[in-house]
Amino acid sequence: MEFKAGKVFAIALAGIVGMACCGAVAKGKSSAVHYPAALKGIWLGENEDCKNPDSLDSDARFEITPAKLVGYEHWNKPLRIVQISKVPMAWKVVSRTYFDGASAELEELYVLSGHQNRYLTVVNIDQSNTYGRCQ
Repeated sequence: MEFKAGKVFAIALAGIVGMACCGAVAKGKSSAVHYPAALKGIWLGENEDCKNPDSLDSDARFEITPAKLVGYEHWNKPLRIVQISKVPMAWKVVSRTYFDGASAELEELYVLSGHQNRYLTVVNIDQSNTYGRCQ
C-alpha cells in the first residue's frame, strides 16, 4: 500500500488536530464538569428568609459551588451541563445525586429569572420549584 504526499499530510494534520482538541484526554485527565458561574450561590425556597442563609436545617436551602450542589440531606455532582437558552438563561443539568447512602442519576432543567437573575426554577420529571438567591 503506497501513500501519496497529500494523504500523508491529511493524516498527519488530522492527528495533530485530534491531539490539540483532546489534549486533556490524551494526557489521562478527564475534563471536569462545573455548574455555571451564574448558578453559584445560596438558594432558599419561596417561604424561606435570607436573614440567616447559613442555617443548614432548612430542607428548602441549597448551595451551588462550581463542583457540587449541597442540600439538606443530599448533594449532587454534575455529570453533564448544556446551556439550552441564553434569554432566559437555562441549562439542562444531568447530575449524580447522593442521599441516604444511595445515589441516582437526575435530569433537571435550571432556569434563571427576575431582576439580576434573583430566581432559580428547577424542573424535573416529578416537580418544579422556584428558589430565591441569598448570596
